[in-house]
Amino acid sequence: MPYQDNNTSSTPCWPPADLMITDSTETRYQAEQHPGQLCAVHPDQPFTFAEKAYVTPRGDVVWQQWVDQWLHIDLNDGTFQRISGSSLG
Repeated sequence: MPYQDNNTSSTPCWPPADLMITDSTETRYQAEQHPGQLCAVHPDQPFTFAEKAYVTPRGDVVWQQWVDQWLHIDLNDGTFQRISGSSLG
């Protein structure tokens, strides 16, 4: 059953749906928000691989370099690992 509004599709459906396929971050978050109603099935072994991205204005090299540096620092100083465990499941 296709769901027309992706912003509200994670709440329990009526009529009941058998499953919803999304990324592991979303499944963990929704399982936490709806205990006993929703669960994440093997979120550490996804069906596919997909990278996340930040969209920056085309040609704004200074901003792109700032974002790249920010990500580099967060990925290497433990910041990302620290927040991803609690915020992203």
